[in-house]
Amino acid sequence: ALVADAPKHLNEEFTAADVDLKSVSEDIESDDTADAVKLRGNLAARYSDLEVKAIIKGNLGSAKFAVEQAIKEGAKKLTPEALDMTQKKIGDDEVAIANARHDQVVLARASADANVASKRLLDLVRQAKSSSQQSPEQLAAHLEQNQNIANSAAVASAVKLDQSEK
Repeated sequence: ALVADAPKHLNEEFTAADVDLKSVSEDIESDDTADAVKLRGNLAARYSDLEVKAIIKGNLGSAKFAVEQAIKEGAKKLTPEALDMTQKKIGDDEVAIANARHDQVVLARASADANVASKRLLDLVRQAKSSSQQSPEQLAAHLEQNQNIANSAAVASAVKLDQSEK
């Protein structure tokens, strides 16, 4: 839990677990091991749970913050499908982290996936808000401009590929 920065991410919960551990430790020093035997498993489980929660918060905290911001900006009304998809993705990433909390590859992948999904959601919400203030012709012109940019990039990429093969 310490390595996962539980004191930073979950200060109150970590402090409470520490207080209980100190109490049990003091009992053991006084030759009273009854509570230690009873609470050993519980304390270990609490610290393990704190570790998982801290790892999740450390790796997915910014993505969750972006989702909260998107909701504040109207995601539930403007982009409900994207919101649901993003929340599902973050939920899947939480499960992946919980199942492989010490696997740095899994942590990096989950963090990256969640951040990409939450950034996309926030961008979509802001685009939806912006597009509601535009006429259909302005929207169509903007879409056409983006399509032209994408087509130009595809042609340039194909030309580079063709030249590199020669």
